[in-house]
Amino acid sequence: MGHAEVVSDSDLQVVNGHEWYIPHHGVFHPKKPGKLRVVFACSAVFNGQSLNSHLLQGPDLTNTLIGVLCRFRMEKVAFACDIEQMFHQFRVAEKDRNYLRFFWWSDSSMKQPVVYRMCVHLFGVSSSPGCANFGLKQTAKDNELEFGEEVANFLRHNFYVDDGLKSVPSVEEAIRMIDSIILVGKQILQQLCAQNADWDDPVPDNLKSKWEQWRNELNILGSLRISRCFKPKEFGEVISAEIHHFSDASMDGYGQCSYLRLIDNKGQVSCSLLMSKARVAPLKPITIPRLELAAAVVSVKISVLLRQELQFPDALENFWTDSKVVIGYVGNDSRRFHVYIANRVQQIRSHSDPSQWRYAESELNPVDIASRGSSAYALVHKSNWFKVPDFLWNSQLPPIENVIPPLPDDGKELKKAHTFRTFGASTNLGEICSRFEYFSSWRRLKLAVALCLKYIVCLNKRVRSSKAEQPIAQTEGEASCQSAVSVEVLLVADQIVVKAVQADAFYEEIKTLPVT
Repeated sequence: MGHAEVVSDSDLQVVNGHEWYIPHHGVFHPKKPGKLRVVFACSAVFNGQSLNSHLLQGPDLTNTLIGVLCRFRMEKVAFACDIEQMFHQFRVAEKDRNYLRFFWWSDSSMKQPVVYRMCVHLFGVSSSPGCANFGLKQTAKDNELEFGEEVANFLRHNFYVDDGLKSVPSVEEAIRMIDSIILVGKQILQQLCAQNADWDDPVPDNLKSKWEQWRNELNILGSLRISRCFKPKEFGEVISAEIHHFSDASMDGYGQCSYLRLIDNKGQVSCSLLMSKARVAPLKPITIPRLELAAAVVSVKISVLLRQELQFPDALENFWTDSKVVIGYVGNDSRRFHVYIANRVQQIRSHSDPSQWRYAESELNPVDIASRGSSAYALVHKSNWFKVPDFLWNSQLPPIENVIPPLPDDGKELKKAHTFRTFGASTNLGEICSRFEYFSSWRRLKLAVALCLKYIVCLNKRVRSSKAEQPIAQTEGEASCQSAVSVEVLLVADQIVVKAVQADAFYEEIKTLPVT
């Protein structure tokens, strides 16, 4: 694991008084048969000196045990965790490693021991607790923006050395605090990509323990059993089929799951998981309502896929979300949004009807596993993921609320009807910019705008010709309209597109600029 390294021959030949050899012995725990713990005697004295006598303990950064225990009893749902080999998670500067030398027989047939030195902090060294606690709190500080204040505070205040204790009001919040399965794997990959790691590079130290923990849990999934057939034994003729899509999001990720609900001619109900999709939240910070909307778009895309692949042409579909903001976005017909929101609402409404969107309380929404993740053990033994939400098993579903929730009044996602003077007329900015999205490339967009400009020129010539005493020759106008688009016209089209986007995105800022 890289905790120790062999001392090179060149280093062994240099003896300058800056070396120390630590005696050690093995200890067996009666409750952990077969596991050997190596104990280094850092207080062992030689010629009146010991390693610990020359080390400072540093400030006491350990949280008080009484404080950790009191906070542990505050809320109903509690969980515990520990940092595996905590001291070994923090490395020692290379210039100090010769003070951590020891002898070891790497092969039982060897007559002479090999000189090793530790690369990490040791249990038994007086400075290790201070270094490790400082490293833990520094880790919380360095990664607070990425993982959030709640997780950072958990590391700062609820660990007693390597043991973490935490209590929260609900199971959902506890799950949100605990690392996921598939989602964790995607997060690790995302972080590796952000560090420009190549496929053949070893996993860096800051992700290695997380990666190994995730990988080691994967074998638990071997005990997972899923029914092959959607219909159970003795299920009658299907008279009704429904597909229910659930979506959810968190700061860690967003996702969806789809369930098939069948009713037979005897009135029996059968529900089963069709498929699910989990995605990691983008590295660029994004608001929860936008992530919820992105999850809803994933649900719609999965709906399109299932309609194509499943032979249930008359299946009724419902889309469930615990975000009333999303319900408001989808059902809105009067208010306009920024491009991000408008594009996704358009995708949703292109493949679904607002009447299909229904609100589900958070505790009824099973997609927490896709958006926040779960350990492999919890997924197999404790999750309702494959059991389907309880209310879908009822003979009658909850009544539909026809009232569309009002949108928030803060205006952050609302689009003001700004106008832009172009093409000789006042045009709505949002409408122009949204139409830009239809084009697959910058070149196609410029060419389309340039053709519009040419058409306007032709129309203006015709208007002037009809008003003038001496009409402009028809051949001149036709030649102008039928000629190829010039470079000059393309440059003008380029400027028009850029100005329109700037005027739309920076409307408030542009208003403050002095008129020139």
